[in-house]
Amino acid sequence: MAKGKTARVTRDRKCPVCGHADWCRVSADGRYVLCNRVQSARAEKGDGGAWLHWIGQVGIAASFPKEPTTPSPQIAPIERRHAVYSRLLQLCPLSPEHVANLDRRGLDEQARRHRQYGTLPMGYACRVNATKDIQDKIGAVDSVPGFYWTGHDWTISGWPGMLIPVREATKSLIQGLQVRLDGQADRRYVWLSSADREAGCGSGAPCHVAYLQNAHDDGQIWLTEGPLKADIASDRLHRIVVAMPGVASWRAAVATCKPFLSRADTLVVALDSDARTNAAVRLARQYLTVQALDDGWQVRWALWPPEFKGLDDALVAKTEIAVVNPFNPEGPDEGVECYELA
Repeated sequence: MAKGKTARVTRDRKCPVCGHADWCRVSADGRYVLCNRVQSARAEKGDGGAWLHWIGQVGIAASFPKEPTTPSPQIAPIERRHAVYSRLLQLCPLSPEHVANLDRRGLDEQARRHRQYGTLPMGYACRVNATKDIQDKIGAVDSVPGFYWTGHDWTISGWPGMLIPVREATKSLIQGLQVRLDGQADRRYVWLSSADREAGCGSGAPCHVAYLQNAHDDGQIWLTEGPLKADIASDRLHRIVVAMPGVASWRAAVATCKPFLSRADTLVVALDSDARTNAAVRLARQYLTVQALDDGWQVRWALWPPEFKGLDDALVAKTEIAVVNPFNPEGPDEGVECYELA
């Protein structure tokens, strides 16, 4: 694997391989790309979930700025992030528009309170005041992704949108926040991050675990893509649902599921129905299936009609979802189950 400093793609300098403005990285000298969407013969080591593309292979020149010489501050401990984000969500309740959106997606008032969603406001003064409240009641916000120093005040970065808590596996602490952007059709979800701001900090892209206190204890854990989708699925299935931020993060997703082997033995992989036509989704499902089998899971795939893209769509529409053996996906086996939600 090529080594060296890399820079994240941006809206102004999109990935020369997949054309997107997030997740991917380009080497500072422009020689290679670490793309999180388009497969290649060489995968990035670790949990980054990217694939190496030499610029000569894709035939596109790239010119990206070098990484700043001053390193980003280390991210705050998860306990402090959880406390800061919990207070932020209390101070930023859901807007009527976001309440209506979640209601259409099948999350009622009780579910919304349980999940603790919020609305990130637009106004500068509102954000500064919220940050001061957090500092007074919780403590310092430095090294918490999303907060940065303006030279006069600490405040919150990012475009307005719906705040979605992303929780870890052991204590359901909030480790990060996703933002479902308002009025953005081409770039719907981003992380609350301040990596490019003064005294700011990057969020990373952690996996999310959607818990329910009354989850079925039937030996199943479900795995899908997207924190909000996992929350909706968890409420409908009454099961723990793990969400990876994107299919390129399949390694991290399987690692997130591993602690649950003490209480479950079956991992139900429920990626979007476009796995039939999208090579990246299809390959990610195959790779994570093999890794999960190596970890000791029994693996099943959840399948539903293609007119419903995501697991949440299929569940809200109350369509039948078949859970099948991945080595015989066209026909049932002794472990097949069908979920028909009345």
